[in-house]
Amino acid sequence: MDPRLNKACVTGDVTTIFNLFQENNSILSQTTVLSNTALHLASRLGHFDLVKKIIELKPELVLAENIYMETPLYEACREGREKIVMLLLQADYTVSYRRNRDKESVLLVACSLGHLDVVRVLVNMTDVHRESTNYFHVAASNGYTGIVQEILRKQPRLALRRDENGFSPLHLASRKGHLETTGEFLKANSDLCFVRDNNGRTPLHLAAIRGHVNVINEIISESPESALMQTQQGETVLHLSVMHNQYKAVKSLVKKLCIINIVNLPDNNGNTALHYAAIGKLSDITKLLLSKNRADVKAVNKNGLTALDILNEGQSDAELTVIIKMLMPAKLDNNSVSLPASDESHSNNSSFKPCNCDN
Repeated sequence: MDPRLNKACVTGDVTTIFNLFQENNSILSQTTVLSNTALHLASRLGHFDLVKKIIELKPELVLAENIYMETPLYEACREGREKIVMLLLQADYTVSYRRNRDKESVLLVACSLGHLDVVRVLVNMTDVHRESTNYFHVAASNGYTGIVQEILRKQPRLALRRDENGFSPLHLASRKGHLETTGEFLKANSDLCFVRDNNGRTPLHLAAIRGHVNVINEIISESPESALMQTQQGETVLHLSVMHNQYKAVKSLVKKLCIINIVNLPDNNGNTALHYAAIGKLSDITKLLLSKNRADVKAVNKNGLTALDILNEGQSDAELTVIIKMLMPAKLDNNSVSLPASDESHSNNSSFKPCNCDN
């Protein structure tokens, strides 16, 4: 690229660009070593008037690609230049459907960087439903609530789209613990709580695995029935919290789900949450599960083992001894696992409601 042209692009000198074009109308076709045109440079640096002039002088540059197969629109989107994005789209809106060398769209780039104003321009001036890339997933995973709101407003059904792992955008927001973003999805459609990934896990399950208590509470408050969902392996939100040693999540769930048929629900192998607490030798979690007589110490899995049986099979150590002492008196006390009359009315899953009982 001619040094004079390069300098004019860097400084946004419209007059010099025009004069150079008058001298040699092919000069705007020159590129840098990365095949960037003058329009690429002006778009990246945010020189609105210069971009407008270059488009006027040589409109075909709107579709010009550099070595990364990126048009000037990519530069504007990456830097958050929403006014320049609008100029480029007005010149040729089809440029928004180009893909770069990594198969990324301009909308995906803008979403990944959190440029709300750019995303707003793109969704209003293009057909976002034609997009095959998971730009919505990227925005949700990063917790860009404003962008999520904008896309939900334009195309609410995109919230149902799943990626290669079966994750919906809500799955990713929940897994990352983005409370505000999760709330926006639930406000738009509470049924999103029931979308499953390829392993049968819901957004609530992923939040439990990561121990995001606020997100767990938000989802259950909005959709109590979601707490009844089980994975392909029959694991509940409580199973997963225990299995991943998420003490705070278990504490919150035990407080909310103070219903015997939830706490003692077995997975496909017959293991309850208490069985997994025993397998992991998790004394603090075991204590939580036993509080208020919620966990049934007599429950057996498909191998005919109780939680205490599992502990007795292991090598003795200090932690093991503590848990065994917690389980032994409970096992001997028949009243410890009786279901209070006030709770029996909740034995039907269809009438499930979370409660706010004390620990």
